Amino acid sequence: MGITNKLENSYCELSTQFCLDGEFLGLMAVDGYKLKYLGLRNTSTDFIIKVPKEYRGEIVRTYTVGDRIQVRGIKTGEKLKAVNITKTESLIQSPRSPQTTNIPPKSSQLKILLCQKSDCCQKGAKEIYAGFQQELANRELSDRIILKSTGCLKQCKQAPNIILQPENSKLGRVKISQITEIVDKLEKKLSK
Repeated sequence: MGITNKLENSYCELSTQFCLDGEFLGLMAVDGYKLKYLGLRNTSTDFIIKVPKEYRGEIVRTYTVGDRIQVRGIKTGEKLKAVNITKTESLIQSPRSPQTTNIPPKSSQLKILLCQKSDCCQKGAKEIYAGFQQELANRELSDRIILKSTGCLKQCKQAPNIILQPENSKLGRVKISQITEIVDKLEKKLSK
């Protein structure tokens, strides 16, 4: 199943096309809280590729972390924007990839992204956020584990939702009673 942008053939003169095959690392936020980029690992290089808004929900429903995918798109300057995303069987780089950009690997900073939109808030997201703040402060981890509010994670039926980064592990129906267990798991990663 492929996801194709309607603007596939319309791009500006300063843009070039790219085609990358690799491992899907999940959706991620780069300069804020909105999950509008996908991570792609090609051999030892990680790429961050912007996904058009109308396809982000479909990506969450269609692909799982670790899937092998091919991303075709448009490169403008240092930015990559997906036009077509397809599940593949191999990690062989396409010969039609004249130019690609090496994006620095994403930070290994541990983060807790917590949805703060209506369905999640109605089901206790604000209290869970406060609980995480308190737990991180009590353990003096606030400077090592980042807690961040996000917009809708498109999993409203599973509310309240969180994403643990850098792995992009998604947890739904999170309860206050799970906060200690989640922070324990993240604290163990810090000691590795």
